[in-house]
Amino acid sequence: MTASYNICFISNSPGELNYWVKPIAMALKKSSPTTGLYLFLVPCQFASGNEKEQASGWELFENVYAPSETLMVLMKPDFRFSGMVLFLGGDPLYGRLLSLRLGLPLAGYSEHTHNLGWRYLKTFNRFKDGDLMATGIVPKKRMEPYRVHRIGFLPGSRPNLVNEYWPILRETILIIQSSHPDIECIVNVSDTAPLPGQCHDSSLTIVNEESSDFFKSVDYLIAIPGSNNAEAMYYECPMSIIIPLNRPDLIPIGGLIGLIGTIPLLGYLLKKGMVYVLSKLDKTYSLPNKLLPTQVVPELIDKITPESFAQFIIEKIHDQHGIDQQLSAFKQFNDSRPKHIVEHIVHYCLAPIVK
Repeated sequence: MTASYNICFISNSPGELNYWVKPIAMALKKSSPTTGLYLFLVPCQFASGNEKEQASGWELFENVYAPSETLMVLMKPDFRFSGMVLFLGGDPLYGRLLSLRLGLPLAGYSEHTHNLGWRYLKTFNRFKDGDLMATGIVPKKRMEPYRVHRIGFLPGSRPNLVNEYWPILRETILIIQSSHPDIECIVNVSDTAPLPGQCHDSSLTIVNEESSDFFKSVDYLIAIPGSNNAEAMYYECPMSIIIPLNRPDLIPIGGLIGLIGTIPLLGYLLKKGMVYVLSKLDKTYSLPNKLLPTQVVPELIDKITPESFAQFIIEKIHDQHGIDQQLSAFKQFNDSRPKHIVEHIVHYCLAPIVK
């Protein structure tokens, strides 16, 4: 039995679920406990495959639809109710299709400067309205001068990438610990991508912490491009971003190229060529470098070995000027950004039933 007023979320991958969907769903449940919340997951090259299990565990939704189930609803829904559709990640086309199929009004959130387009009655914009990623974040206190004593590593949330690159990352950490015994290296493992068997090595520090605790406890972050890059920026944690090209076929690419990349052989060759071209372009891939007026976050886009990767990290953690540039840029950005995006979205969603 559906509620008298319902909100249908649309989303796609771990970052959007954790940083966009969850805080809004929690705020909606707190403001209007009788409102029914539904989550429709959509196909995405950046998904881990565990999104339904992840979101169901929050116990916020009446139902969570896997991507295949969402497509079935779009073809022939078996229910209708009053409410609205709220787009929070993926291809905006899915928002339009679900809105049309269910006959509900549509709003959404965008990381870009332009509106989401046709049928979207309201677009909440990261630059104008605020960044959902920054919800509830208070930058960590730091000592002056800033020194790196703990390096945090985020292997990622995609099992195929983690399985492929963990042996290199493990050896990289051991090299750093051997040459810099005063530096502590901590690996924070995602629930969706556990490490292979080597993770039981007693010489390594492996944790499974909430990102809020992790970013407050480390002094420097090493990660692949993703939502956590922006979160680290809001915690004012300096970082370096790595895009290893040892297995270009494993690098997720959005859009049509990403879909073609799933075709055996042809997709592999096309994707490998595309990754090679992208690696030669003067382009940034980390979210901080995209959001900030200056590119202050180092990005390593290359084939890596444990030796070359360790050398890169050691150089960056000792680059005091580079670290100070990051800290200054992060603070300026934090001080100037809008702060109440979740409240604004919740108010808009509940406006039809608030007297």
